[in-house]
Amino acid sequence: MPIKAVVSTVRDLIIATTPRVLFEDEDFLRIHRYNKHKDADIFASNTTSITYKDGKIITQESVIEELDYDPSAGQDWNWKDYEW
Repeated sequence: MPIKAVVSTVRDLIIATTPRVLFEDEDFLRIHRYNKHKDADIFASNTTSITYKDGKIITQESVIEELDYDPSAGQDWNWKDYEW
């Protein structure tokens, strides 16, 4: 499946916050974001780690943890801020 189709399908299913950089150097990047299913109150925390070599991605790993709470509760943002 072409990447455009995958991104389009995911965009139809979830709302994702802008990634926040947890760590970055010349060879490694770790980012974090939250996801919410558009049709249900299902929330997740997503951390992605990427290793680079010579400017190319060597490895990428994402850890997704389902949350039993809405991470926007009590924050200065809401999910409408991130809808496409």
